[in-house]
Amino acid sequence: MANVGDSTAVLGTDNGASYTSKTLTVRHNGHNAEEAKRMKEGYAGKVNLKDGAHEDGYLQVVTGPWQGYELSVTRALGHKHMSDHGVLTEPYVVTFEASKDDCCLVMASDGVWDVMDGQEAVNRVMEAASEGKTAAQAAKMLVEEAVELGVKSPCGEADNTSAIVVFFA
Repeated sequence: MANVGDSTAVLGTDNGASYTSKTLTVRHNGHNAEEAKRMKEGYAGKVNLKDGAHEDGYLQVVTGPWQGYELSVTRALGHKHMSDHGVLTEPYVVTFEASKDDCCLVMASDGVWDVMDGQEAVNRVMEAASEGKTAAQAAKMLVEEAVELGVKSPCGEADNTSAIVVFFA
């Protein structure tokens, strides 16, 4: 599995009486310590990283025609305007072998992960599965719940939100 950006993949495992989650990918943004270090060391003077305790982790261009432009990710596919400012196209790659107890894979954008963690997402989609819902229906339900939680959050808005769910037979 490969990823860039701030979407995340989580593997769910059935332990009999409960489910566990394991995050398989990394989020490429200013809150990722390795990415923050790379940006600060390699692109100082080109971008500021807004990564303080109360900051959003965004990159902010400080020079040239893109001055003032902000981006939330440190890696992306084909973001030609930000490649000179440290945004890489190189994905994080992980391989894993699913076990007989693995029950689902949840891949979602930060709009989901900003309002729930991997364990909550796995629990929600497996509850949907126990109700006879398909993976597509579980993904739709997860997105709808994430949007609702985002709107009810202190900032009062939901981020772009998408999800794919795979159930293992």
